[in-house]
Amino acid sequence: MSERYHLHVIFGTHWDREWLYSFQETRMKLVELMERLFEMFEKHPQYKYHLDGQSILLEDYLEVRPEDAKRIKRYVEEGRFFIGPWYVLPDMFSVSGESILRNIFFGIKLCGKFGGAMKVGYSPTGWGQPSQMPQIWRGFGIESASCYRGIATHVVPAEFLWEAPDGSTVYGFRFGTHPRYGFGIYVYRQVVLGRKIYRSEDDRDTDVPWERMGFPFHTCDEGSWKSDYFELQPEVKYDKSKISETLKLFLGEQLKSATTPHINCLHAFDSALPNPYELQLVLDATKETEYDIFVSTLPDYVEAVKASLKEPKKVVGELRYPVKDGMFTQTFGCMVSSGIPIKKKNFLVEWRLQKWAEPFATIAWVLGKDYPERFLEKAWKFLFQAHPHDTIG
Repeated sequence: MSERYHLHVIFGTHWDREWLYSFQETRMKLVELMERLFEMFEKHPQYKYHLDGQSILLEDYLEVRPEDAKRIKRYVEEGRFFIGPWYVLPDMFSVSGESILRNIFFGIKLCGKFGGAMKVGYSPTGWGQPSQMPQIWRGFGIESASCYRGIATHVVPAEFLWEAPDGSTVYGFRFGTHPRYGFGIYVYRQVVLGRKIYRSEDDRDTDVPWERMGFPFHTCDEGSWKSDYFELQPEVKYDKSKISETLKLFLGEQLKSATTPHINCLHAFDSALPNPYELQLVLDATKETEYDIFVSTLPDYVEAVKASLKEPKKVVGELRYPVKDGMFTQTFGCMVSSGIPIKKKNFLVEWRLQKWAEPFATIAWVLGKDYPERFLEKAWKFLFQAHPHDTIG
């Protein structure tokens, strides 16, 4: 790897529809995210953004702002806004195989109304990956899969081939250190916020001294008094003199696993909103460092790696390996036994929908009745809303 390194900064978010807050509370924040995103698109033509691989967020937003449908389509068609291919991001070991297929099918179908789905099997959540996923992605014309849960660093490097039991293969991409937000932890936090890097889950500086600037606001109800807070006026300590040093640290971590000169610099914090400082950081980095660093996209990164990849290591079957080194690749076995009431109801609804409603609707159609396509699609979409990893898991 003597070539010059190419740092692909990939902007996005990770959006849990119902986790820290209820769905409706979270949707209010989603509306804020989209409004700020549109502002970024209008002011900064070079800005590109990924909506976490799940297209249901478009429906959540458009129920409140239906007038923005054409705007979304324009940005997708311009190659600046990346949506799908999932409808929701499921915990794949808690739902049926048919549900996984229909989830992707409805996700791609919905994205088709707005310019098309991203052709990368992006799975930023879920507690492991079933063995058939390469076969499923291939069936939808998708040749690459990107994930981090269950694919530990001792198994394969960051780039690999992933083979299903039927022999189907896709290019696999494991996120780097601090998976979805490595660039944010190593570079953005220090340069923009003046915060430290944390190298382990026990090293986080999440405590907020009340005397710190930024007008911290803390919810003190029974369910959330211990954890979450907002800074109503976040203090910015932008210092571009730190860019070179922090990029060097970040790159050093990524090179422990990368096999090509193309480095994935994901910047997709949980519930994070776009802001101009993240783009300014990249623009300044092009002037302040020797690295080839630029705003990129997941599809562009994948194609660049594929062109540089030589004799990638292959992994066969499900990705459910335990973690030995690094952080956040663990799968949390307790997910299998948690949320049992939801899992039981989900199993019952899946069974009724897949084994009864659809087959008998088809029989009735053969005998001359109208096929209830819209009703069944609505039933599937209601079912999918229970499938995200923080819902059914």
